[in-house]
Amino acid sequence: MTLPLPSGYTPSLLPRIAIAVRLGVGPQPASNDYAVALLGNKTTAGLVAAATPTEVSGVDDANTQCGARSELAHMCRAWFGIAPRGRASVCAVAENGSAVAATATLAFATTATAAGVVRLRINGRRLPEVVIASGDTASAVATAVNTMLGQYTDLPCTAGVATATVTLTAAQGGPRGNDIRVVCEIAPSGTSAVAMTVALNGGSAAVKVDGRFGTDSATAGTGADDFTAALSAVYAGHYDFIVCACNDDTNRALVKAHVVAASAISEGRRRAAVCGSIESSNSTVRTDATTANEPRVQIMRLKGAHNSTGELAAGYVAAHIYGDGRLPGIAQYL
Repeated sequence: MTLPLPSGYTPSLLPRIAIAVRLGVGPQPASNDYAVALLGNKTTAGLVAAATPTEVSGVDDANTQCGARSELAHMCRAWFGIAPRGRASVCAVAENGSAVAATATLAFATTATAAGVVRLRINGRRLPEVVIASGDTASAVATAVNTMLGQYTDLPCTAGVATATVTLTAAQGGPRGNDIRVVCEIAPSGTSAVAMTVALNGGSAAVKVDGRFGTDSATAGTGADDFTAALSAVYAGHYDFIVCACNDDTNRALVKAHVVAASAISEGRRRAAVCGSIESSNSTVRTDATTANEPRVQIMRLKGAHNSTGELAAGYVAAHIYGDGRLPGIAQYL
């Protein structure tokens, strides 16, 4: 193949190196003929209306359309984290009108006798360490932790502080807020113990706690949502994958009915659905799969995951289509 001369090149007998750049030539990315719809909750900050399929161009667009703290925005982060150039649409599921948001509490106790740091991880995200100086009171440290959390407006929860207790409140109401995992550790800067402790949800005081929202003395998230309207909104669209945040039998039954109907020969819109699960019991997740009992519905389970069920499902489908950096995805075989 003959390369054209670069613009402005003048023939010369003197030795030289010239580079011709030809855009659009060379290895091509995998084609994207797969359409994906992500179904989950939005917050009131999101611009998109419930049950309205809307294509998003990236994480920032998802934050605008769904609300940065929303379940859908986090699903989009999982999606675009694996497939930065992938295409995805969101379809918001309205929260239950009586939904209660799950909470978690971090109660700090005793005055620090040595320097250290507070390490906090929420929903899989490692946050900046909060410095503890020798002599800092529990209230001072709790206030510092709350201040740090206030700088991150894309967490799936908000934070507040009273005396020495930080209270985290899920951004979305409903039982899936109970899946948010929080890990808090008080680590020494040197060899001397800080002597400060933290208790999660009214549990035992320790230097490290690990658990989920809505347990023990914390407020449990209640009031399940209904995926019916969102599923109806995407029914007529040509979507190959429906990615759902739901992790309950009722909504999974709706998802099953949706893909079976849309995939019928008379409809001609064959599609599959993926739901996430963090269920700890093997027998329970097997029962969930048996209850669904549909090859077009897949339950993607990661026991003890730090991330939400919607994020697990979105990340899995992105890797399935585009590859995970080690194995190619199905789009590369089109």
